[in-house]
Amino acid sequence: PDSGPPPGMPLPPIGGQEQPPAQADGPSGAPGMPVFVGSGAAIGGLAGAFIADLGDTQGTTAGIVVLGIAVGAGIGGLAGAGVSRMERFTAGDVALVDTFAGLGAAGGLTVGMLMQPAQGEAYSLNAVLGIVAGATVGVLAAPKTNTTPRRMLRVAGFAVAFGAAPFLLYGAIASDESNADERVTGLLSTLGLAGGAWYGFHRTRDMDLGLDQLPSDDDAPPALIGRSSSGRWSPGAVGVRPLSPALAPQPGLAFDLLGIRW
Repeated sequence: PDSGPPPGMPLPPIGGQEQPPAQADGPSGAPGMPVFVGSGAAIGGLAGAFIADLGDTQGTTAGIVVLGIAVGAGIGGLAGAGVSRMERFTAGDVALVDTFAGLGAAGGLTVGMLMQPAQGEAYSLNAVLGIVAGATVGVLAAPKTNTTPRRMLRVAGFAVAFGAAPFLLYGAIASDESNADERVTGLLSTLGLAGGAWYGFHRTRDMDLGLDQLPSDDDAPPALIGRSSSGRWSPGAVGVRPLSPALAPQPGLAFDLLGIRW
């Protein structure tokens, strides 16, 4: 097994000069990958359900929706695995992506109320576009933000509350003679979702400062299941990667198995 010094520990001097500290492996070893794969599967499954409605104009059945969820979850999980290999995400980053995707879906539906399309499938199309846009913005913005799951729960709560408030008005202005009531409610709800999210971020700007951090570099390498220095349990994986030059001068490959790097 490759039993070099742990990340961050200076290597023994060679030729009278101290070598730089050993560095942890790259994004492919990020412990958060299983979480991001699950997040991608959930977002993909939600989008797949709406896409299934788009593909069956004669009437959507439960079987079609289940198939759409299954296919969407599979594609979303693979996408999550790919993204997590390019960038390391914290738990707060994943929560931000999930929140933006959910708000995108809700916003797509409320925009549909504003549009009042002739075909009901347009609502599903709006929702899919909102999910994709929200998840994309979340993935790009997450590494540059300070968010935690607790903070994002509050942001989502404010957004949902502000977006749902106009429906109380809808009960008072509902009319069968025109679509003006639905359009007004859709417009106010869309603005409420956006305004509530902004207010939530502003209200929680000082929450959990400094807690949006990647797992410690001294965590053990992934095993079948392991516990990090933060006390969290998570499933591991067996991944082959190039041998770090800081651990051995010769080229080679290393893989993690049962908590040991070989």
